[in-house]
Amino acid sequence: MIRRVGLIPVPDDANVTEFLEKLRTENTEEMQRFLKELKDTVSETGSSGQPEVFAYGKMLTYLATEESVTHPWLINVLASALWELL
Repeated sequence: MIRRVGLIPVPDDANVTEFLEKLRTENTEEMQRFLKELKDTVSETGSSGQPEVFAYGKMLTYLATEESVTHPWLINVLASALWELL
């Protein structure tokens, strides 16, 4: 049986801590890129004369697309965002 963290197979017990630290670092970097894109969208939305809250709707629409829903990266990005809030 393959052990997993989320949807990712994990190495043997001896490497789990190192694996998780590397995964958290990579996911945090991806989350920061995603957050920058979201901030840019908010800025562009406001600059075009639309209410900034429309960017929230754009984000929800993007997250609901098949591309996002079927990709495990989204789970990792959201986990990193929640971890940063702790």
